[in-house]
Amino acid sequence: MTYATGREYYDADSHIMELPNFLTEFADPGLREKLPAISYAASAVSEEEALELMRQNGHSQTYKKELLALGDDMIRGPKEIQALGAFDGSDRSLALDVLGFRKQLVFSTLSAALPMSTRVKTDGELQYGAARAHNRAMQAFCSHDDRLLPV
Repeated sequence: MTYATGREYYDADSHIMELPNFLTEFADPGLREKLPAISYAASAVSEEEALELMRQNGHSQTYKKELLALGDDMIRGPKEIQALGAFDGSDRSLALDVLGFRKQLVFSTLSAALPMSTRVKTDGELQYGAARAHNRAMQAFCSHDDRLLPV
């Protein structure tokens, strides 16, 4: 049985945990070198942990199987970057299969600070470029599964 059972559930507040290259990978070529890497200062995740996951191309298959074996207890399992589907859209689809949500609004967590914050003081070109990169990255995360709705 799935976590969301008995009716159709739409998850309206799911977040991804971006890897350090989330914005730069999707940035306009002329801005790529100017964009800062994602900062983990506001997260329980260390930059070293995020970089290691990036070097490994994500979680190991063994770790993914362990998370899938949790079944609907996955919702109470690992959080942030250790959660299944935290930074990989295909893994997010597996998590949705297990949890049973019909659709999911998907928000960024750390990458919106540069393009969206009024407290960040930067030139408009960089801020708009970061917004374009953010939108492309969110679309890429969600593009393979129509249950995932990028915000």
